[in-house]
Amino acid sequence: MPPPVARFHSHIVDREGDPVEVLRAGEGPPVVLVHASGMGAARWARLAGQWLDRYTVHAPQLVGYGGTGPFDPARWRVADDEAAVERAVEAAAEAGAPVHLVGHSFGGWLALRVARRRPGLLASLAVYEPTVFGLLHAAHDAPGLADLALFDDRLLDPERGVTDALLGAFVDYWNQTDFWQAMSPAQRGALRAVGPKVFVEVRAVLGDRTGPAMWAAIEAPTRVLYGARTTPAAAAAARLLAEAIPDAELIAIERAGHLAPLVRVGPIGAALAAHFARHRPPQLTDRADRGP
Repeated sequence: MPPPVARFHSHIVDREGDPVEVLRAGEGPPVVLVHASGMGAARWARLAGQWLDRYTVHAPQLVGYGGTGPFDPARWRVADDEAAVERAVEAAAEAGAPVHLVGHSFGGWLALRVARRRPGLLASLAVYEPTVFGLLHAAHDAPGLADLALFDDRLLDPERGVTDALLGAFVDYWNQTDFWQAMSPAQRGALRAVGPKVFVEVRAVLGDRTGPAMWAAIEAPTRVLYGARTTPAAAAAARLLAEAIPDAELIAIERAGHLAPLVRVGPIGAALAAHFARHRPPQLTDRADRGP
């Protein structure tokens, strides 16, 4: 019998007059899942399907995805997405229960920023390979920085904007060589549709120079996850982040790469559920104590 897949229902929450679309499913204490670049919140459906009888999953669409906006490439700032995630966390916590916040890749970077700003809203924090590449610069991590060098200035030239060359480099970097060419026309078309947002997201994380002091201010108990088969930059960033956050543990997921939250949902779901159970606030029901 195949594992259950969440059937999300779309809700709109307000962000200072702008809409934030949040996909919801399940029943129980709140978990907020923040998606990666180019993915969209619906890509959490397989992972969320494991928790439908224990948690209410809230998966916000980032700016430029789904019904969250408006998105203007010329005016977008990281703070726009940070505010959207923060509003989704606030809405999830409105019933009085603190939130388990989870982020993947670019969404992990955003989750960390929200955790630093709003510690009182969180029961726990978990991030899978957050793109905290500023830590590589702060540590002068030569192998990690060399690994990112394929994203050269020609690919990220704002005068050219998003191109298939950038999207291909982005997809191949996080998967394997020639993965972009192996994708179906429909898959490439879907990524092109959000390409302008992917472009500014990639520029933001590669231009980030945030050092460890910012992440050292995070108070929530944190689990930093990475794949044993991931890229050198992602592995180094995860290690440096876990060293920077006072209450953090670093866990490697065997036989996993960067897209494990989408394709290795069993071990990822078990690692996250154990973290949630360990940091369950006293006021939450015993529903969350069931196994992963």
